[in-house]
Amino acid sequence: MKHLFLTLSYFVYCEAKKFDTCDLAKELNDIQDFPKSNIASWVCLAEHASGGDTKAISLTPAGIHHYGLFQLPQRTCEVGGNGGDCQVACQSLIDDDIKDATKCALKIFEDRGFYDWLQFNQTCQDINGVKQKLADCGFKP
Repeated sequence: MKHLFLTLSYFVYCEAKKFDTCDLAKELNDIQDFPKSNIASWVCLAEHASGGDTKAISLTPAGIHHYGLFQLPQRTCEVGGNGGDCQVACQSLIDDDIKDATKCALKIFEDRGFYDWLQFNQTCQDINGVKQKLADCGFKP
């Protein structure tokens, strides 16, 4: 018997900043202390996790919310106040200022690499396509 596993999620879209490949790379490049050598990987993750949308919120079948550009899990934040692994409010992960989301994503990455991001592991192992898009728009870290 064959089984089909389907992960259902929904996205809530409000007024949001939606990044394209080049704009996100430039924004990440402007963030102090962001690892410039990994920008293509982070852009790939954001494209596949949230479609580049800062306001994306998804819900897994297990009832776990994921927030923002990098789809950070609810354990990283606190609804209504600062808390979680990143000591931030979940609302700060879905606003147009991506500094909090980026700082939290980097904290997770430092602890576990891209392991926690299924989207990265499924689609971003070969980032040559993203690197080519960045080269086409003249991006150089």
